[in-house]
Amino acid sequence: MQQPANASPDPPPRKFPVALMALDNPEFRWLFASNMAYFLSMMGQFALRAVLAWQLTESPLALSYISLAIGIPMLLLAPFGGVVADRVERRNLIIAGQLIILSAEVALFTLLAMGKLEFWHLLVGTAAMGCAFPAISSARQAIIANIMGKQRLGNALALSMGSLNLSRVLGPAMAGALVPGIGLLPTYFLGIVLYSIGLLSMFGVKRHPHPIEDKPGSPIHEILEGIRYIKNHVPLRVTLLIGLLPTCIAFPFQSLLVVFAEEVWFTGTQGFGFLQATFGLGGVMATVIVAQRGNSNVRQRIMFLSLSAMGFFLAGFAYSPGFQLALVLLFFASLCGNLFLTLNNIVVQLLVDDRVRGRVSSVLLMSISLTSLGTVPLASLAQKFGAPFAVAASAVSLLVFTLGCFAVSKTLRGMDHHVREHLGPVS
Repeated sequence: MQQPANASPDPPPRKFPVALMALDNPEFRWLFASNMAYFLSMMGQFALRAVLAWQLTESPLALSYISLAIGIPMLLLAPFGGVVADRVERRNLIIAGQLIILSAEVALFTLLAMGKLEFWHLLVGTAAMGCAFPAISSARQAIIANIMGKQRLGNALALSMGSLNLSRVLGPAMAGALVPGIGLLPTYFLGIVLYSIGLLSMFGVKRHPHPIEDKPGSPIHEILEGIRYIKNHVPLRVTLLIGLLPTCIAFPFQSLLVVFAEEVWFTGTQGFGFLQATFGLGGVMATVIVAQRGNSNVRQRIMFLSLSAMGFFLAGFAYSPGFQLALVLLFFASLCGNLFLTLNNIVVQLLVDDRVRGRVSSVLLMSISLTSLGTVPLASLAQKFGAPFAVAASAVSLLVFTLGCFAVSKTLRGMDHHVREHLGPVS
């Protein structure tokens, strides 16, 4: 039977299951491929940088300098990176930033191959990545909404965060496995190849007009405009603030995993590797769960339950009587914490207007970088009372603040309503 002329066409057949439905969009497939190659290389190169820093200096302090070389520029430049992501066409911005990083890596590889690499070269190359990373990250977050639209944003954001979490597990593991087999220099070169694949994949993404249509003001003016936008947008402000709880209070416990491996369960380097991998796998599973839920608009309850559960599992991990049980508890603590952060990130992107999306995304980047600052009070507690006490204290603090925030804030309890109101009848 012939269809009426005014009948709506059948939707195109789905190529991917629900958990991967954002990959039905060809542009997003290219972006996802770029993300995977870029993050895999970045995480692997971080591990190689630590090896090189140790070989060049044999100083544990040098390892912290490498972290500072990327962490300080990220924290200081994140607001400006957000401004750039709102001013400049985002695909080209990502390409330019990745080209800067690739150039720095090629320079370091050349020095390493010539036997002329020095520690200060590592610091400069790492600082270059730290300077480029804020603009790239803000633009990567913002361009997903340009590609997918807000109505289909949830699954795409979950897959994007999943690529990062998976890379945290696979990147260092691949580097650690390849160095003994083929050597440091060839492994470093493979990282450059992955960076190149990530760069070339971005050419499969179309250009999207930058959202600032009027003549832009000074960067400081636009940063202040973004701050005012967050201040006047109560649901967005509350969502950003609640997102600080795990990043500032709970996730800094990762810095003490080596202490648990060495001094609590006496499992050494191998145990530390298991702890790191378990934490990363929990993050991967969290993003799989969010992706499988598609674009479900029920988020607030899951955010509350997952953040509360993280506190319970983390406290249990701190005083676990055995290593195997600790791995299980750590997996669920990571799963719950990353489940909350993924949903929190999705809510932020659904609530924000595109004209300030880059600047708001830069605030998310700054909040993530605060995890490194949270290690200072936690390390002080661990030094005085022991690592189990310090982690248990952070877990209890997380639980208390979570219960208090959701009990006091009507806006937080009505978050799903605010998202639906902002988007319309379907979210």
